[in-house]
Amino acid sequence: MAKKIGKYITVMSLLLTLSCGRYIYRCYLDREAALKTTEIIKNLYISREYLEKEEKEDYKTLSQNLKKENSLKQIPSESLKNEKDKTKSNPQTLAIDWPGIDSENLNIIAWIDIPGTAISYPVVQAEDNEYYLHHTVNQEYSDYGSIFLNCTNRKDFSDSHNILYGHNMNDGTMFADLNRYQDSDFYENAPYIYIYSPGEVLVYQIFSVFQSPLDGSSFLYDLPVKSIEYERQLRELKDASLYDIPVTLTSDQPFITLFTCNNQLDYSMRTSVHGIQVSQISDCIQN
Repeated sequence: MAKKIGKYITVMSLLLTLSCGRYIYRCYLDREAALKTTEIIKNLYISREYLEKEEKEDYKTLSQNLKKENSLKQIPSESLKNEKDKTKSNPQTLAIDWPGIDSENLNIIAWIDIPGTAISYPVVQAEDNEYYLHHTVNQEYSDYGSIFLNCTNRKDFSDSHNILYGHNMNDGTMFADLNRYQDSDFYENAPYIYIYSPGEVLVYQIFSVFQSPLDGSSFLYDLPVKSIEYERQLRELKDASLYDIPVTLTSDQPFITLFTCNNQLDYSMRTSVHGIQVSQISDCIQN
């Protein structure tokens, strides 16, 4: 009897080991696929100083393979460049080929870039807030999802309050760096959020960082600018910040909120980073 129990335990242990191994391998492939998606789009349609012509041709080949095979997992893995080294603080150093990006996915409406962080991604929008939780910008299923704009916001970011969502991934990708803003020193090195869209760049200065309850004022939107309710919302958000940020707010400025899960895995709260619009740059560089 004892031998049978021992064999049963051994078999179950082996099955569990194989199952865990397959899960870890799937997670690895999922990560490679998600990062490869952004890497291809970034290197095909965004011009930066580090990108040489020969490199862009290589990425065109990768993109063609991707469309042909309809799966990023078919593309050989390559080492990824350090995103922080790519990011430039001057928004004019980033030139976007919007027609090219449209050819990849018409749901890509903007590009978010936060100098000093690893956050530099396409922004998508769907008819609901569920689809891009688990799909890449190439519409492949992935636990990494995408950075996406709230489905009820206007795609040109003209609302008084624009909300972006992204996952907090353990490998530091997507919106994971938002949790680092809980340290004021991190804010000092990355105080601005840039939203690129066709024809303009919107610049936001972060004015508040804290853990937002799901029923809190962080999730209120569509309040008219210059209204008493909107002014109250801005004041509540600034007062709730984990540390004081010397930014003057006026009720005629729209703002943006970036949401992700917190590192404490408290699902009743979200890490929220709020930025007030301080500049609107027209006629940005296009490819």
